[in-house]
Amino acid sequence: MLRLGDQTVYLAGDTGFGNGLHFPRAAIASGEIDVAMLSIGAYVLRWFMKEQHMNPEEAFWH
Repeated sequence: MLRLGDQTVYLAGDTGFGNGLHFPRAAIASGEIDVAMLSIGAYVLRWFMKEQHMNPEEAFWH
C-alpha cells in the first residue's frame, strides 16, 4: 500500500486470486484504494495454475 497525497495505490505482488477474500480485506484495512496493480503470471492450464496466478479476467475489477 502506498499513499501519495490523497491517492492510495495497492500493489499485490505475485499472488493468486485464491478465495478472493484477501483483496477486500486489504481495502477494508486501508480505506478506499484508487489504483490496484494486480499481477498476472503463468495462468494457462487453469486447473493447474489457478491457485498460484490470476488470469486477466480475475485481475480486472471495475
